[in-house]
Amino acid sequence: MKKINLGIEGWGTEGSYTKLSKEAYEFWHNAVEEHGEECLISYMEDGGEFEYSDYFATLPEYARFLKDEKSGSERDWNDNCNLIEIASGLNYGNSETYLEIDIEDEKTGEASKEYLATEFKAKDKEYSIPSDIEYIAHFRSDYKGSFSSTIEVKGEFKPEKLKIITTSYPIEGKVIEAIEYDGVEFDIEFDYSDSKGCVSSVFTREDIE
Repeated sequence: MKKINLGIEGWGTEGSYTKLSKEAYEFWHNAVEEHGEECLISYMEDGGEFEYSDYFATLPEYARFLKDEKSGSERDWNDNCNLIEIASGLNYGNSETYLEIDIEDEKTGEASKEYLATEFKAKDKEYSIPSDIEYIAHFRSDYKGSFSSTIEVKGEFKPEKLKIITTSYPIEGKVIEAIEYDGVEFDIEFDYSDSKGCVSSVFTREDIE
């Protein structure tokens, strides 16, 4: 039995899709036009602690899409009452996303080789915004980071049996979520990240179709 250590390093993303009402969409669309995306980034990061007076005279209740009407709590971009989906992982198609394979063999010692992630086939599924949702707020935090996974194989390790499990999102593209070898799926574990900034926007279903 050989132990295969897989290290995946490159550009990653952690993003969210949040449902909006038409009124909230129109408010924030106009706000971003006037003040830039920083006002929306600040609201989605700070939630109830958002200093709206830095940008607006008032923040209407209908614009507070992070606020839970029942509890009154106003959370943030990755934990709120209108959250639809979280997209998190390394970007499969980025030219700086690499897969390093370390093979531990009791007889021959350890061998290491580095590949571009795109050298391996992607087993992809596509994420779609639910059909009853028309208006969406999107937040994305970009980073450089790494994930890892360890698998055990019998006999010779064959790279052609390795596949990368991805999900395609409307904005992030293909995000790496797991590794498959010879039909068996293995989870990948987060190791570290170095934040490279955030972006945020509001859009309609028509914008991505």
